[in-house]
Amino acid sequence: DDTAAIQAAIDATSGRELLFNGTFLATGLTGVSNTIWRASGRGATLKTTTADVTLAVFTANSDCVIDGIKFEMVAGTDANFNHGLLFSNCSNILVNSCEFSGMSGHGVIGTAGTKYLTVENCYFHDFTGSIQDSSDITFYNNCTFSTASNNRCFGGNWHGIKFQLSSTDNLALGNSVGTHTAYGILASYETSAKDTRNRVISNTIEDITGDALISGVKIAGAGIYGVGGGSIVISNNTLKNCNVNTTTETLSPGAIGISGTFSPCVISGNTIIDTKWYGIAVFSCDEPVVVTGNTLTEGVKASIYAKDSDYVSITNNIITKVTELSFGIYSSDLSNTREQTSITGNIIRGCTVAIEVNKVNNSVISSNTITECTDRGMLIQNLDRCAINDNVVSRSG
Repeated sequence: DDTAAIQAAIDATSGRELLFNGTFLATGLTGVSNTIWRASGRGATLKTTTADVTLAVFTANSDCVIDGIKFEMVAGTDANFNHGLLFSNCSNILVNSCEFSGMSGHGVIGTAGTKYLTVENCYFHDFTGSIQDSSDITFYNNCTFSTASNNRCFGGNWHGIKFQLSSTDNLALGNSVGTHTAYGILASYETSAKDTRNRVISNTIEDITGDALISGVKIAGAGIYGVGGGSIVISNNTLKNCNVNTTTETLSPGAIGISGTFSPCVISGNTIIDTKWYGIAVFSCDEPVVVTGNTLTEGVKASIYAKDSDYVSITNNIITKVTELSFGIYSSDLSNTREQTSITGNIIRGCTVAIEVNKVNNSVISSNTITECTDRGMLIQNLDRCAINDNVVSRSG
């Protein structure tokens, strides 16, 4: 075990650079401020075979760089929360071009007031176990102004990237997220709704299975999911094959799903292909949600579904080839208390029903182009004060 020797070197390195060359066995290291840990040559590895350990913990540290090192665990199980790197109440941290494998908890976690943590160009793969909320990268418990960019997230546990509990002003940019069992990117998870201002931009996400059990049920599975957040921007992402095994729509099962917004949110410019539930699901939102400029194709259910929500603007989207049940755009509120869905300027082709609005008062449906729908172009029912104008419906019904 090399822990003592490595720790002695770390403690003597503040303000300097520590080079790693070769494979070192460690049972948990403690970081210090103003240091650089850098791989010297290929294959520099910190490894543990001890269960329930974090390879390196940084607490109240600042101005650190971890560059090019592999963090490997071979003892992760469902019973032990093993992490690669943990940053608690830290600032100005860069984790670059590192590799993480075998974790049962998180590859990298920033928590307890950590800010300005950047995780970039890293590779996460072959994680173990199925612990709830395990992830490749987590910004948690007031982790703010932090960035996950250009990472390859293939750990395979619950989430690829997660922003949770007062973790605000964070960015997920340009990441590739593969198979996970709960969510590709959890854009916000707040038990008390608040402005989170997180941004999820230009990521590629696919094969999110929904196999994670929450209270014994497969209710997750969105590619990108946000609950209880505000001022969230989800833009220019590509999502494919999400909600593969999801069994119920409790938690907004869409390639993109959002619910319980605190303040206006934007979903724009995304490309969604072959989703097994909804393409974009907006559930129980009291504040405006703008859904604009998205392209959705080869969906199974409704491409865009606004449920029990106020002030949803659905504009200038392109929807084609919805194969089952149904709907291009569906807005409904069984309580008949929600209002003002605006559905304008969309192009919808090849659905059963292109647009249905049910019990959402004061809605506007205008300037949509609808073609090749097998049942009807529009179905408007059980509502007061709906404006319908300048739509073009052809070869439908």
